[in-house]
Amino acid sequence: MPGGPLHDHERDATGAQRVALRLQRQAGNQAVTGLITALQRRVGWKDADTGGDAWNAGAKAVPGTRMNRVPVSGLTEGNQGRYRSGASAELTTERADGRAIVVVPADLKPGRAVDVLLHLHGYAEDAGTRPYAGWRQRKATGTAADNTVRDVALDQIEQQLQAGGDTQLIGVLPQGGDRSQFGADPDAPYQMQMDAYVTEVLGMLATDKVVAAPLTLGRVILSAHSGGSHTIVEAMDRDLHGKGPEDGGTPGKLRELVLFDAINKGSKKRPELSVVTRWIESHLDADLAALTAPKATDRGRTDYLATSLVFRGFFSSGYAGKYKKLQASIDAWFGRHAAELGAFAEPLRAHYQTIPVAEGLAHEEILRGHRRGDTAHEGEGNLAEAVRALDDPAAHRAAAPSGIVPKKKRAAPKKPTAPKEPTAPKTPAAPGKRAAKTAKATSKKRDEPMTPERRQELVDQAVEQATKRGKKKMREVIAKDLAKGGKTPAEWFADIVPDATFLGLPIGPSGGDIPGVHKELLAVLSGAEETLRGRYPGKSPAQLAEQLGVYAVVGLRPPKAATGRTAPSMHCYGMAVDINYAGNPFVGRTDKDTVEAGDQTTAMVKRATLLMHGHATDVRATPHDLRRNQLDDSKEARAARAERAVQVWQTHRSSSDAVRDYLRLTDAQLSTLVSAGGHGHDLDWWRARLAEDRTVAGNAEFHGHTDPSRHGFMDLTRELVELLVRAGLSWGGAYASGKDIMHFDLRTGSVQGRPVL
Repeated sequence: MPGGPLHDHERDATGAQRVALRLQRQAGNQAVTGLITALQRRVGWKDADTGGDAWNAGAKAVPGTRMNRVPVSGLTEGNQGRYRSGASAELTTERADGRAIVVVPADLKPGRAVDVLLHLHGYAEDAGTRPYAGWRQRKATGTAADNTVRDVALDQIEQQLQAGGDTQLIGVLPQGGDRSQFGADPDAPYQMQMDAYVTEVLGMLATDKVVAAPLTLGRVILSAHSGGSHTIVEAMDRDLHGKGPEDGGTPGKLRELVLFDAINKGSKKRPELSVVTRWIESHLDADLAALTAPKATDRGRTDYLATSLVFRGFFSSGYAGKYKKLQASIDAWFGRHAAELGAFAEPLRAHYQTIPVAEGLAHEEILRGHRRGDTAHEGEGNLAEAVRALDDPAAHRAAAPSGIVPKKKRAAPKKPTAPKEPTAPKTPAAPGKRAAKTAKATSKKRDEPMTPERRQELVDQAVEQATKRGKKKMREVIAKDLAKGGKTPAEWFADIVPDATFLGLPIGPSGGDIPGVHKELLAVLSGAEETLRGRYPGKSPAQLAEQLGVYAVVGLRPPKAATGRTAPSMHCYGMAVDINYAGNPFVGRTDKDTVEAGDQTTAMVKRATLLMHGHATDVRATPHDLRRNQLDDSKEARAARAERAVQVWQTHRSSSDAVRDYLRLTDAQLSTLVSAGGHGHDLDWWRARLAEDRTVAGNAEFHGHTDPSRHGFMDLTRELVELLVRAGLSWGGAYASGKDIMHFDLRTGSVQGRPVL
């Protein structure tokens, strides 16, 4: 028997009695009240490694917890391959077929419904980089010689389930193959009957007297690390094609999905990011339908949110690209629907979150949430946070770069409360005052039939606006600029297209009340849209907008100076658009009226990037110069400018994320970061700076825009920026000093005189 020498009263006991006595001695009387091991054929693995603690030989109380680890075998569902060659042979002597680890709380009450965490492990095909072959014990010789098991020593699953605080939550950890094969059919290794698997495991626990009474399934948390995504994406794809849990779909009682670095490339037929995105959006669409139903009440909406899906996506730097694209799609969805959701937009958004972990945290450490050498934070990891989110989605620790969740007393689960009064949603989709006014005006115009008479009326108003309204000095400059091209203001503004659209979205007014853009700019936007239709055949304009994360566009503006300039804005000619105003402010401005706010933002971005990324980024930095032959409207020049714009976008994206994560830091997380390297400053200095920087949301640059602690300062997608610059537009995000992130204009058209960017 493992676990030390036998006591006198154990020597005459049967094998089953010895296990019960030993377990009682290790964990106390209460631990065996609901866990009575009879050592029947499926509790414990026949070929279990007996070295060290012999983790898979029988049920065992995990030290320091009230969690019992039960190895089961003989399962007919799930993987049936032995997988005892290659890297697995270097790591373990144990087989993989029909096996799982079940984690049962000592305080479980079998008479009540139980929740289940169904967690799928990642690859084990390379003993050099993958430290465990699933949940099998590492042997005492070879690459890893310590007789440990992954769930206890590395992932700390038992410790984290205890920290999660739900004593009715059972962990079910299927043993898969070297490349995360969890299906029973070798010809379909990623097709797993998840409901049938959970049912078989719960039935086995009662049959083998692991628990005192049969169990009733409540909610399911479906989770995967790394290659475990293959099986989940297979199930998602089946969901999307109308197949149910009985035909390989996700569990029928699924309540939460958690992906730890678990969005991979996939195949051409089934790219994983695409499937995950479409699956999440399908759930969001269902949420929208329920929350906006004609007879829905605030109480009913609150009750709905208490039972609707929760999604968590934790990612390290190697997986950041796919997770950020997923987040952009989620943000775009809320951008389209925030107004419909009203006060319930934010509570719903709390259900769908992607969360970056600490820089430097290894892929294999992502569940654990802290470094392997850190023994002071057992149970304080990302899995524990995901478990807590099941009952309290809004209690998310904001992108903790330390990867550590501070200990706190677990409160009783609370349902989200209905707001007393509907308030404007605070998301990238939630327009600021200006954007809201624009949206209202645009809606009013759109409601009127665009007859030839109505169109001419708006064109006449555009001419009047350009010649009689706005700043007189700007009207004079506009007239001179147009004269250089042989046009009068009346002739030029006669070509305004008031019912212009981009990606199916009406182009509203940017100030004033005349929507649309000039036909020259519209031709460029239409060309970009045509490019997209070729790239994504069959997609509607609305679907293309969703693909690029576009939710609002404004164009024409009455005569006035450009922000921070003395010349008229390109908007005044109908030759510029602002895209997604709410989520993309003008940052780092240097004009006299807002230079103080610009300085504050610039300093905040520098501090955020220094602390979060280890190097300070100046948001006002000038992009590298373009050569003379890259300033015209040739295809080659556009391509060069697009390449530069992408480089600038990447810098802004990284800085924007750093700002968001920095402004969300808890004091414990700040302390951890500063202790790892305060860049010449102590904790008190950083506390003071962070307090100052949190006021930035109220300065002039962010007035009317999204709070930067929610989404940073840019939500434009890379694909959109590259598309429009390649089509011939200049992007305000590439300005030489302050950056007008939302702005795109046509400087190679008939209205010239500004440097092409």
